[in-house]
Amino acid sequence: MHDNQPRGFTDFLSFRSMMTPLFIQPIWLAGSAFLILYGLISSLVSGDFLQILGALVGIAFGLVIWRVCCELLLTLFRMHDALDEIRKGDEHELEPALRDIETSQAA
Repeated sequence: MHDNQPRGFTDFLSFRSMMTPLFIQPIWLAGSAFLILYGLISSLVSGDFLQILGALVGIAFGLVIWRVCCELLLTLFRMHDALDEIRKGDEHELEPALRDIETSQAA
């Protein structure tokens, strides 16, 4: 049962396959739209130049922070995928190497 074929729904139910990476981009877009709308509305409601400038700076800063948060989350999932590929690819190659290490330590 050590084949490299995905098992689909079984992997989904056992949390071996991740579905969150599929939602990262739409979540980022929705969050960005919310930040821009909130910043624009708050700058239009106030009439003061400094508050308008602060809202625009807040939009830019918020978008950068939001992007970094989404990228960090995506990086965690990509690391999981890379480790899973390493595990699947090296599984058969590691078994003889581990036996060699065990026999050398026993001697």
